[in-house]
Amino acid sequence: MGEGNPRRVDAYRKPAAAHRASYPLVEFYDTSQDAARFPGGQFVSRYYMTDLLEDDSIAVSLDTMLKNGNQFSLDGGIPAWTVEGDDLAKVNDFLKKSCMEFSGSLPGDEKDEDGYSLTGEAKDATASRNGLSRNQMGIEEKAAECKETATVLANGNAL
Repeated sequence: MGEGNPRRVDAYRKPAAAHRASYPLVEFYDTSQDAARFPGGQFVSRYYMTDLLEDDSIAVSLDTMLKNGNQFSLDGGIPAWTVEGDDLAKVNDFLKKSCMEFSGSLPGDEKDEDGYSLTGEAKDATASRNGLSRNQMGIEEKAAECKETATVLANGNAL
């Protein structure tokens, strides 16, 4: 992302994969490529914003990379598609600002009454999905009770 090799980074608020549909995506483009062939730059890679801003079991945040003096390789096979130093700091700052605009907090921040957390959103979705499963089991139990009552009534065994 140096001056001699400009690149573009965009944070998208469009839905991502179904299992993480509410997480914004961040796409990296190489704008040094042939503009006629790649009008917006050549697509390089795409990441979930939270993977870039939050340390977890899968990903190391850009903050951690910066603190450790690491570089961020967008494609291991192409050395030019590596972000480091000041460029990495610019991407990190841009993403933090975008995340604050999008959600009002950064991943991993404590969620206050008025706050919003992308991590919390994932937990809420899991809780909702689990709640639906419990509701479905309750409905199935009620349906079985109704079927049993209908059978009793049909056989004339009503009390």
